[in-house]
Amino acid sequence: MKTNVSMLLVVLCLSVSCTATHKDKDKDTENENVSSTTSINSEGESIVNTEVHTNIVDEKINFIKSFYTEYITENCTDDGLPNIEDVEKIKEKYCSKELLTKIKMLDYDPFLNVQDCDLEWLKILNIKADTKEDSWFIVSYSYIDYLNIKQNIRIRLKIILIDKSYCIVDIEGI
Repeated sequence: MKTNVSMLLVVLCLSVSCTATHKDKDKDTENENVSSTTSINSEGESIVNTEVHTNIVDEKINFIKSFYTEYITENCTDDGLPNIEDVEKIKEKYCSKELLTKIKMLDYDPFLNVQDCDLEWLKILNIKADTKEDSWFIVSYSYIDYLNIKQNIRIRLKIILIDKSYCIVDIEGI
């Protein structure tokens, strides 16, 4: 009897101890991969260890960096007159059609929130995941304006996966 109980405990431990990786396919919540391990301690209690992998968050941050690198580079011309067609192509590459329709009528640039552009912003651009809402990211930078006053810019973008590609689908406040 004691051998059967010991054997059952070993089999139970082996069958319960597993590793599963979950990737949430929902557009609005696929911010991270979660790997969890379940095991049984000496008292027969289940123990779950969960480790969050940020590879998807990192991929989205790199996506945003790529967008801003192309966008700022194209907008910061020596003569101050960017090629509008090229800027629109960059937006089309990175943004959803719905967002493009939404921002078309704006009289300001929602991606920069400024009139002028400076390539130096690429060196100080800060991008981080919003800790309060999945799929939202905060882009920030600062600069000294023409009155010698420091301006802090903060932009919230929503990034989701559409047809196996990341896409900017919303900007806070528009």
